[in-house]
Amino acid sequence: MKSSPKLTREAFLECNWKYEPEQNPVSYVELNSSLKKIAEEKLDIKQQEQYEIFELLAEISLMYLDADNKDKPFRAFYTNILGRTKEPSDLTKEELEFLSLILNDIPEPSLKARIADILWLVQEPKNYKYAQIAIDSYTYYTFDNKKNVSFLFQDLNKYYERAIYLCQQINDNNRLDKILSKLTDVFKNENDSGLILILAELIDKTKNKDVLKKIVMPKLYQEAIQLKNENNFYLAIIILTFLNNKYKQFHDKENEIKSLFNIAEYHEYDGDFRYKNNNCSAYYIYEEALQTYNKIPKKNRNDYDVDNKIHNLHAKLKESNQIVLANMRKIYIGPINITNSVQGFVQHISNKTDPIETLKYFTGLSIDYQDLVQNAVKESDQFFFSNLFTKDYRSDDGRIIAKISPDDEENKLNEKKQEKYRLIIYTNITLINEGLNQLHKEDKFSKEIFENICHKSPIVPKNREKIIANALWSGFQKDFIAAIYLLCPQVENIIRDQLKKIKVRTSNLDKNNIETYNSLNALLKSPEIEKILDVNLLFEFKSLFIDPIGFNLRNNTAHGLLDDNEASSSASIYAWWFILKLIIHSIK
Repeated sequence: MKSSPKLTREAFLECNWKYEPEQNPVSYVELNSSLKKIAEEKLDIKQQEQYEIFELLAEISLMYLDADNKDKPFRAFYTNILGRTKEPSDLTKEELEFLSLILNDIPEPSLKARIADILWLVQEPKNYKYAQIAIDSYTYYTFDNKKNVSFLFQDLNKYYERAIYLCQQINDNNRLDKILSKLTDVFKNENDSGLILILAELIDKTKNKDVLKKIVMPKLYQEAIQLKNENNFYLAIIILTFLNNKYKQFHDKENEIKSLFNIAEYHEYDGDFRYKNNNCSAYYIYEEALQTYNKIPKKNRNDYDVDNKIHNLHAKLKESNQIVLANMRKIYIGPINITNSVQGFVQHISNKTDPIETLKYFTGLSIDYQDLVQNAVKESDQFFFSNLFTKDYRSDDGRIIAKISPDDEENKLNEKKQEKYRLIIYTNITLINEGLNQLHKEDKFSKEIFENICHKSPIVPKNREKIIANALWSGFQKDFIAAIYLLCPQVENIIRDQLKKIKVRTSNLDKNNIETYNSLNALLKSPEIEKILDVNLLFEFKSLFIDPIGFNLRNNTAHGLLDDNEASSSASIYAWWFILKLIIHSIK
């Protein structure tokens, strides 16, 4: 196998690589492309050494510069299953020696800075000359060169940040002062808001408080006001957030509170602007405003009328909710033909002589929780991109009632389980309604029969038989509004009563010995609940009565959140049927 030739300075100089940096500052990606092209040309004409030289330079130009990482600023540009691009630790002793020989011959400042910085990082003992060359080369370009704007925003700010750190690392105050002077001169005359912020952040990194306080911060505040007047609230808020952090650092409490108020106010203005344009995001912007207003200490709120603004903001949140709801797209699921299932179910429950036996057949439908979980897991794995974002769940009036973040595996799975459960309910509701119609035709049920059932059931608490019988009879008569409002509190009492029977405490004492009952939510989440409910029943109880992304009927009835239609919806019908099933099947 033919060995690679030794890389020499003479071979590099023979290439006569010319570069005019003043004319065309380029990004490191563009520089890499240019160097790769030269390498390929050398390979085509069989100049192996020159090819390897420019291939090496191309690899160095592609290293990703992370200026925030002080100790390891360079890393691979990309990594995949086949490997990764080069890092400084991959360079051989011979390659490092070659780079030190050609350093002063490199015509392109960005590449020269990278090579000098790498030599400073990896070679021992440390040679301060390399750090100085890196600083001078990183800061060769100035921010008033607008020939390549993307270079200014994407590359040059990183170069200056790295140069500033190197100055501080080697205690080179002379070079640091020159960098500060360059940045300050451009900052004073710059009109581009984004560039002004970048320059301010770089000046801040020099740790010169005088320049920051006297020159940078006053101009930034005026820039934020100007941006607000131009409806560029996003950048204005970023600038104000920077200022707020600096005021906090300098213990300037008055301006810290003022800038915090401005941030909240600008969020609110942004929300107003979006609301006028019927933009769904208005709601989320108002949320940001509310959270920021709430950060203002109570003792300072009167100075800015904050409490009144918070009050008004709640009204704006409610109004902007309606835009979100109006812009939601409805997804229609095509009809499912269950005619045969309906006919079979009706036939299954018909012409039974005993009412209790009839109701046992009527409530014989069931779910398989383990099967539901398996289907939910399978479906969850199919939707990769939807699992990357936080999801909001809204009530019918637009309120956010639950959030599911990408890293919340438990709730992501629960979301899919609830979707599957809804489909089961919507299918079973047709069977339940048609079955109920059949029972009405047979005309053999009365309120007294339901009272008798409740007296016989071991799970209906004593002295609650008439209340629960009234609820079951109301549902049987298709008055599901009355049924659901009677049943929900009684469901909680049934669970509490069953837990008490196995000696579980279902209330709490506060420090004043005042006793309060635990909520249905707390009861269904108690460790002992699995002793009285199997996994199928427990899942259905939670989904129907307490889960925010389920039907949440206990909460919605307790707070009067169900309107006439919702109170007699599929969820209410199914919940009535489900409790009837629980009671009727408890009778042996």
